[in-house]
Amino acid sequence: MLAAFQTDGVLRVFAEMRCLFNINVVRLVLALLMMGWFLSNFKLMGAVLITLVGMLLAKIMALTRIRKVLETSFSELLPWRNLGGILLAAMVAAIPAIILNSKLDIPVLVLMPLSGIAYMGTYSALVLAFGLLGKDEIAAIKRSLYVWNRGSVQSAREAGLGE
Repeated sequence: MLAAFQTDGVLRVFAEMRCLFNINVVRLVLALLMMGWFLSNFKLMGAVLITLVGMLLAKIMALTRIRKVLETSFSELLPWRNLGGILLAAMVAAIPAIILNSKLDIPVLVLMPLSGIAYMGTYSALVLAFGLLGKDEIAAIKRSLYVWNRGSVQSAREAGLGE
């Protein structure tokens, strides 16, 4: 889940290489200092836990720096309402696909596209119903649908002209 926050790329765009270096040094030092304790107390799971703690610390440090660079607040930096709504829509949209997978006894090559269509349709309906898209995003979707539709109309005209 932490990989969803692409902080390193944002910091590179703003040429915050020193900050990236410092973040990774802190992460390395944390791992070196705490690895023994985590391994002795949690065994193999300790290695996983210290890695996740290091990643979490690095993301928090990076988001803090990004907030300062962009001169914004944390609520503006990460739109929690939209992110939570999108997460909820993605989880709920999986339900019809899961039901299709469990109830239909058809070949996988047929089932996979059907499940994908069910997921996409449900997800799209939920995102639109709950207003999770901004005006620019809706406008971009309309533009891309217009271009796609215009291409099919032109193909039909060309096919008609050839007769």
